[in-house]
Amino acid sequence: MISPDKVGEEEEYDEESFTYYQDDILTDELDEVIENRDELVGDEFMNYFGVYAENIVYVVNHPRKKYYEITLDPSDYGSKES
Repeated sequence: MISPDKVGEEEEYDEESFTYYQDDILTDELDEVIENRDELVGDEFMNYFGVYAENIVYVVNHPRKKYYEITLDPSDYGSKES
């Protein structure tokens, strides 16, 4: 986890946004489920909501050269599927 002011320090890193649902589902910007969550952002991020922002955490993945912004959605992803 990193503070929001650290995002963008590495200019060659890309930024990507994810959504984390309360039923433990992580999705990408197209709302597709991310299957390889552990290798992208790990599992610790969920403990950091509220540290820098109420519903957002920031993760850096140096091997992939990416910053991830993860927004907490209080709904269940499963309730979206019909």
